[in-house]
Amino acid sequence: MTYPTEPQTAVGQILPARFEREAVNILLIGNPAAVEQCVIELERKGFCDSYAWSPALPLPENASVIKPQPGAVMRVYKRWYPPAQRIPL
Repeated sequence: MTYPTEPQTAVGQILPARFEREAVNILLIGNPAAVEQCVIELERKGFCDSYAWSPALPLPENASVIKPQPGAVMRVYKRWYPPAQRIPL
C-alpha cells in the first residue's frame, strides 16, 4: 500500500476544496398546524431532523410574491451541497 506524500490530498482532493459547499434554503409556508405536520412527516421519511428547521416565523404582510393567508407562518431549513454537484437522472 502506498500513502500520499501530502496529507491534504489524502482523499483525492485538496483540503480547502473538500469544504466548499453551497446552501439551499427550503421554505414551508402555511397554516401553523399544517407546517408543523409537514416538518414531522419529512423527519419520519428521513429527509431531516425536525429540530434543524427554524422556529415558526410570521410572514410579512407586504410580501409582493407570496400572498399569505392570515395567521400563516413559515419555517426554513438550510441544506448544504458540494458546488456544482450533478445528480444523475
